Amino acid sequence: ELTRAFVEADRRKRKGLVILGDPGSGKTTHLKRLLLWCLSDRANEGPEALGLPRDMVPVFLPLRELRDVTRGLDAFIEEQLDQEQFGMQEGFGKRLLESGNLLLLLDGLDEVPDLDHRKQVSRWIETARSVRPTCRFVVTSRFAGYTPEVQLSGYFLELHIRPLTAEQASRFVHNWYRIVESGLAPDPEQGAILAKERADGLVGRLNTPEFKARRVFELTRNPLLLANICLVHRDRGSLPERRAKLYDECVDVLLERWRESKQLPIQVPAETARRVLGPVALHLHAEKERTRAHAQELLPVIEPELERVRPWAGTARDFLQTIRDESGLLTGWGDGSYGFMHLGFQEFLAAREILRRWSMRESAEQQDLKDLAGRCGDGWWQEVTLLLLALENAPFEPFMREVLNRPAVTQHQDLLELCLGDAIEVSDKPFVELVQQPAGQDRNLWARQLIALKALERLNSSSLPVAREELSTHPSSEIQAWLQGRTLAAVQAAESKAFVHQPSGCELVLIPGGHFMMGSPQDEEGRASNEGPVHKVTVQPFYLGRYPVTNEQYARFLSANPGVKEPFHWADRKLNQPRQPVVGVSWNDAKRYAEWAGLALPSEAQWEYACRAGTETRYYSGDTEADLARVGWYRGNSDDRLHPIGEKEPNAYGLYDMHGNIW
Repeated sequence: ELTRAFVEADRRKRKGLVILGDPGSGKTTHLKRLLLWCLSDRANEGPEALGLPRDMVPVFLPLRELRDVTRGLDAFIEEQLDQEQFGMQEGFGKRLLESGNLLLLLDGLDEVPDLDHRKQVSRWIETARSVRPTCRFVVTSRFAGYTPEVQLSGYFLELHIRPLTAEQASRFVHNWYRIVESGLAPDPEQGAILAKERADGLVGRLNTPEFKARRVFELTRNPLLLANICLVHRDRGSLPERRAKLYDECVDVLLERWRESKQLPIQVPAETARRVLGPVALHLHAEKERTRAHAQELLPVIEPELERVRPWAGTARDFLQTIRDESGLLTGWGDGSYGFMHLGFQEFLAAREILRRWSMRESAEQQDLKDLAGRCGDGWWQEVTLLLLALENAPFEPFMREVLNRPAVTQHQDLLELCLGDAIEVSDKPFVELVQQPAGQDRNLWARQLIALKALERLNSSSLPVAREELSTHPSSEIQAWLQGRTLAAVQAAESKAFVHQPSGCELVLIPGGHFMMGSPQDEEGRASNEGPVHKVTVQPFYLGRYPVTNEQYARFLSANPGVKEPFHWADRKLNQPRQPVVGVSWNDAKRYAEWAGLALPSEAQWEYACRAGTETRYYSGDTEADLARVGWYRGNSDDRLHPIGEKEPNAYGLYDMHGNIW
């Protein structure tokens, strides 16, 4: 908890905090909470309740207002504190700094736009920590902006803002509706009744099985986006399920329907605003990590679009100010710059603009699609890609051809998995075309053909059996190993030694009974003390899942059991993709899942017997790290991320991911 952060930092001998979070997760709100807590004179609050020295003075410092990086951090702090509206005597900032005992709340390290300047600011903070020993520092940043080049030293305790829990989201919705309805209703009592009724309705909707089991769930755990969801729900009385559609509704409410409901004039129709803001979003997104630009730079982007969507009586500058003042979709900053209220809206509108340009079918406009494919693996463009494919009439086939033709796709298979999961319409044609290309001696082509095979399997394509036959003499050992695993699965199914179990959707494989030596010999590398003594164990025949349980399968369990709490990481898109193994579940959660499915968890002996599959080596594939790399994802080859199931070689029983991927 934030209120315990300084105590934990002291325990670890740290003098500062770094708070990291996604856009809209509440980083600035947390800093303001610390500020108000320090100033409070209520019982159990104040600096000492946080583990800070008595009478420590909090100072809020928005780094987005930093103008001149050459003058140093002290000059910036003095400049902030000497602002005219504070009514302080000249030199107040300098005197306050010299007095010490300050809690310096530095908001938005990632909002220092230039990377070199951001590095410099980080070094300032490091220096200030050592030269001002009586001061404490708290720095916030988006994950994306906190790169290795700007990271603060080990003297700072790093904290991550987690997505809202279900209970927190429910409280947020009820508070939001209470504030809005009590402010709008002539009768406060009637407003309170209406607020509870509508909040209960939205919370109930967010807790329905289909909503908990989809990617839209992520949006309900982000405070800023949840506020927009509340707006959409209040306006239309319901919610769309798809993420792209929900963004579209949020944009529509912000631009038009919220003012309509309050009978306020609408100067810019929503469709006009979308058309003009699309190029603005794409212009901003073209530069990595950029979320704002000065009006002078945006005016030439806006003017030609306004010419095409007349009528609009005002200037491009009028347009910017109107969108800022009437909708809040664009935020204006004190330095005359503008940016979208949340990165998600910039990404969504950039995706819409790429689709609009592509649909024009003009050769000059097709470059946007090619450029996007060329950014495969660039996290800055990932959400734009996924939102593009989630839009109506998305160019799935041409885009996927562009991606598959690029050698770099072999390093970013996870993006392909995301694309297949998010696309509103999919086709197997690009993958079939790649598989049918002559193999030659191009090893990168072989790797891309294996990716295409996995995609065809993911799509349950009718072309997959033909592709398998065509590749039976392929020179790639990886493709041959993949084909052998699928052949074994087909043979097991034909012999009734494997079947897909319902309602779980898990594929179960018959493990023949037998004897084995359980445990590891004392001289085995990497052996733990609890892995012995080696002893003979007899195992009866049993069925075991061919793969770990996936998020997709666990979602069926959640759908059938609305009262069950979602896994701890269910809102984390790095860990919640359909074909990734489910994580964030306890042993009791796993047991309950198995019981719901009419199955049971394997014993330790059953699991080890099935994993070894008749082998006695360190891994079922051999004794070396190279042997492990063939069959499992681990620290040395996983790129520190969770992979979809079944990407590596199976063991002799046809079981996948018995080594690695998750701990």
